[in-house]
Amino acid sequence: MPFAVAKALTLTARDGAAAEAEAIVQVFDNPTPFTRRAAGYTPATKGSLRSVIFLKDAQAEYLFAQVEGGARDLKQFEQRFGAIDGAALVMPGVKATLNQYGNISRAKILAIARDLNTGGKAKRFFKGTPRGHSLPPGIWARVNNNTAIAPIMVFATDAQYEKRFAFSAIAQQTVDAVFERHLLAAWDLAVRTAR
Repeated sequence: MPFAVAKALTLTARDGAAAEAEAIVQVFDNPTPFTRRAAGYTPATKGSLRSVIFLKDAQAEYLFAQVEGGARDLKQFEQRFGAIDGAALVMPGVKATLNQYGNISRAKILAIARDLNTGGKAKRFFKGTPRGHSLPPGIWARVNNNTAIAPIMVFATDAQYEKRFAFSAIAQQTVDAVFERHLLAAWDLAVRTAR
């Protein structure tokens, strides 16, 4: 019996992680491959008879607000850029170049960070609130031979998220739908292969 239960729990958790991955594609607009791989599971053993469906740590950092609602934590690059007047959450500006997933690419973020850290007047980007304008704080590009500025990243003080990814409900629905079938099949296998 412990063999059958462990096998059924593991197969159920595997199905649960797959259902979470499908839900991610349905809930979020064009999620990155990294986000699509957010769900994982631990297999059960005869000794523990416990299996867990979970969000991997790196993805859980930014998906938690989508599961529970509320404010999200700062992303690593936002921490690196630092806050301006208490605003630290970054949203792409209208002149930001976005990748196929609707994000500013990591390469672009690193290029902007390098430029911000260089000295002199040759810098293409600057961080702050533009003087003489009622514009939000952010990272701005100097354009048209330094005669104009364009928003690349706009900083915000807060981002509140609604619950939109029903992680626990998806896991429970999967358990309800498949556990009994997996247990019966695993029991049948255990009886046929018993020594």
